[in-house]
Amino acid sequence: MLKPHPATNPLPTGQVFAAHPAPAPVHGTVQPTDPAPCSCAPHTAPAPPVGRPRLQVTTGGILALTIGGTVLTVAIGTVLTSLLMALALVAGALAVTAVSVAVVALALRRSLNDSPTNRR
Repeated sequence: MLKPHPATNPLPTGQVFAAHPAPAPVHGTVQPTDPAPCSCAPHTAPAPPVGRPRLQVTTGGILALTIGGTVLTVAIGTVLTSLLMALALVAGALAVTAVSVAVVALALRRSLNDSPTNRR
């Protein structure tokens, strides 16, 4: 029915060695010097995909990437700085408006308290 098979360790060379070592030879017996031929196919590396271009890095390409990255960084930094300055300008304008509204409110309250129509 079912026969147990010893575990094997296939190697890239195509040779297969048993997982457990063979028992020590007994004196008077003949041991084979050549291993039995293996019926398994040797492992090969997969072939590179066909039609895929290889990337070649040149000095000009590295220089272009460096300059392009620098220009992009400066442009993004300029935009972010201008947005931050606009936000600071709006916040400053709001602070000035709030202070002037508070001064006008105090002046109105004082003038209403000092007016003769409010006294009884």
